[in-house]
Amino acid sequence: MGLHWVSEIQEFVKKKFSRSDAEFCGFEWYFEEHVEKVTRIAEMLRKKYGGDKRVVIAAAYLHDVGLTEGGVKDHEEKSIEIAKQFLKRISYSEDEIEKVCKAILATKGEGGEKSLEEKIVATADGMAHFLSNQFLIKAFLVGNFQDFASWLEKKIEKNMKKIHFGDERNEMEPVASRLRKAVGAWKT
Repeated sequence: MGLHWVSEIQEFVKKKFSRSDAEFCGFEWYFEEHVEKVTRIAEMLRKKYGGDKRVVIAAAYLHDVGLTEGGVKDHEEKSIEIAKQFLKRISYSEDEIEKVCKAILATKGEGGEKSLEEKIVATADGMAHFLSNQFLIKAFLVGNFQDFASWLEKKIEKNMKKIHFGDERNEMEPVASRLRKAVGAWKT
């Protein structure tokens, strides 16, 4: 089986964010700064821990696509709606679609038992926030530094909870610790 499905998903998501970014902030950034990083990390984790490649890659690319149609609130659910429609068009099975949707929902960072694919995608999402310029760009977009610091404080902890593997948690803890110290200094 070829990998044409990867480029189809990639192009679909890239176009959605290209349009959305242009409307929202006037410059393209989210796809390359976050979505591509999540997908690369997810593939690295899949190679390390196992898991279904079609599920992991599709969920990684599609996990935030709901942001392009309605903003942050409940964007995971919107991402699932978009993913279901799109994946049917590119011949994903019902079982694969269900697994992709569960992996997208796992990026919410909420509790409950998770499959390997769900853990991989949630971990990749959490790690990508720490390994990109996303926080810096968010600070620019928010404009008010105190609002940003409050948002970041919550985001650090939420992303650390998404990381389901010990090696990766240990790798991200020093980054999270530095960010916590910075937020503490900003709030004083």
